[in-house]
Amino acid sequence: MITRDAYLAPLFLVGSPWVWCFASPRIPGVTIFDFGRCIVGRYAQAAELLQTFLPIGPPESGPAPSVSNLNTSAATAWWVQQLDLLLGQITDFANYVDGGGEYEPRQQIETVLSLEQLGRRVSGVLSNDRDKATQRALCFDALDTLEGLDLVNFEHACTLSHAERVLKDLESVIPNDAGDLLLPPARRSVEALRAVPQGFFMTGHMKAGGMELPDRRGNLQVRPLEEAAAIYLRILRNGHHGFTPGPGHETRQRQILMSALNRTGFDGGSLSLIPQAARA
Repeated sequence: MITRDAYLAPLFLVGSPWVWCFASPRIPGVTIFDFGRCIVGRYAQAAELLQTFLPIGPPESGPAPSVSNLNTSAATAWWVQQLDLLLGQITDFANYVDGGGEYEPRQQIETVLSLEQLGRRVSGVLSNDRDKATQRALCFDALDTLEGLDLVNFEHACTLSHAERVLKDLESVIPNDAGDLLLPPARRSVEALRAVPQGFFMTGHMKAGGMELPDRRGNLQVRPLEEAAAIYLRILRNGHHGFTPGPGHETRQRQILMSALNRTGFDGGSLSLIPQAARA
């Protein structure tokens, strides 16, 4: 059950809102029933009374991913191979020793809990297709978990040039048959990140080569647009605690927000320049 929830669910949901399989837990492991193609995973009508109170979400599921059983089988095989490597690392006691060579069980427990939390957060992003606000909150939580594992810096992860390099690396290591199923969400995310700076429209702050922003001392500096976009996404992430800026960040945060307000106004109760393409 834990394996299906934290480690395999992101694979099962990678085509969201389309699905390519369903899974059944068994004592030895998980049985996957592969459709060999993607079928629509949600409908406009509520299936349960509680769903009538959920956000309506996108009116359409978009085009079905063009995959076959060759792609789903290859993606499953590749994913399980990577899980084998991951589980081998996080269960190796030698990876959790202090300076004196003594095993530190606390470190191992923290790592396992964090990785399982990451898997559940990603699964939540992909399964909450109707609720963009919940998706965004879970997405930021997933990035925070990665940062807590010391695997990535939040603003670095939200920088376009870094995202493009990561995508290029993934395309080079994931076999083509598996990549046809696994990589479309990553490609949509990069395109969405590329679109974020296009929402800055206060021309008084736009300069050649970027956006003029104050540093912590109040001195104006021209920062690249991809950096300004990453700062904006950090502000959205910090908005979980409210959009009132903390001490020392008032000027920059307010200027970014005022420069980034989409002409379409508020979206789902929170500020957003993230296109629909980024919801997965």
